[in-house]
Amino acid sequence: MKLIVLQILAWLSFLILSFQVICQDTTFYNRFGFRAYSGSIFVHSEDVENTSGSRPLAYEFEYARRHQSESVWNLCRCYPTTGFVGGYTNYDNEILGWGAHLGYFVQYHFFQRTRITPTIRGLGGLSYNNRPHDPIANPNNLSYSLPINFVLQLSGAIEARLSEKITIDFALSFNHISNGGIRQPNKGINWPSYGFGLYYTPNFSPFTDRSNQVPARLNNRSWFVRANAYSSGHTKTFNDQKSHFMVYGIEALSGYYLTNLHTLMGGMEWNFDLARQEQVAVESLNVTPQRISLNIGHEFILGDFRFSQKIGGYLLDPIKNTGRFYHKWGMSYLHKSGIIGGIELKAHRHVAEIVTGTLGWQF
Repeated sequence: MKLIVLQILAWLSFLILSFQVICQDTTFYNRFGFRAYSGSIFVHSEDVENTSGSRPLAYEFEYARRHQSESVWNLCRCYPTTGFVGGYTNYDNEILGWGAHLGYFVQYHFFQRTRITPTIRGLGGLSYNNRPHDPIANPNNLSYSLPINFVLQLSGAIEARLSEKITIDFALSFNHISNGGIRQPNKGINWPSYGFGLYYTPNFSPFTDRSNQVPARLNNRSWFVRANAYSSGHTKTFNDQKSHFMVYGIEALSGYYLTNLHTLMGGMEWNFDLARQEQVAVESLNVTPQRISLNIGHEFILGDFRFSQKIGGYLLDPIKNTGRFYHKWGMSYLHKSGIIGGIELKAHRHVAEIVTGTLGWQF
């Protein structure tokens, strides 16, 4: 679950950046590309053991734009690439069959003007898969049950520009296919991959060096203070009976604007989980179900949106059934009035605990 939620949050971040880039775009060059990649299916549960050992092979064609305008640079201090891909995947498994997908991607280049640079890319779209679950024709496919599914991809690459017209890259990706829970079974197809890409640029033009432009901090302020409240729910089993329990919390934090793109922050959080209260009652524990923690983190700013990453540790956690430390990944929107709202994933190590809805005020 954690990897999938992180993919969704990362994809939303890239999509939001793309919308803002397109709205402000005045200068770009076109790019046409081809990528081939292969990998192995990740067997994440016993239900999909029948996909073990499969090695998918995929091909993609793309059309993209590398944006170069000053307005785009002022937005993200970057020259991102946005575009569309069409692809075909052979899953190397009779149960899974093959798929054809169409998607949209946003790619961030860490070094904007160098010939060799690391990149990170988020892609989302739709996939047609030819062997969905069928009680008679294909009962063993528990990975997907509809012919049309969502496709998500998160990849990092090393890109090398060989000339003004030719660029190559080597990429590592994590790919996910599912119908989003519309119909069961829907365990999904998850597969990490490696791939090589070849790209042609017919109208390349050199990038303007704007790195010496000093960015003004947002609202000409260096520090901010934020108070959040959040809630969520999850299902737990007590006395062989599943029940749904609510989770509530509040958080106070302070942050510092490093640039218009990055902030550092830290704060304190109080958490009350009704499932933990039920555990105290069922097990006759003489402790409080409340938790108090400290956290530190970073926030990536995309216009009015924020993509956050936090690491925290508990000061108060008498039950101690989740681990001493946790991490959070979130997406939020900050209105000009100071009201901020969003979603956040909380996990302990590789185990996701809850996805919360948050609402707060920044001043």
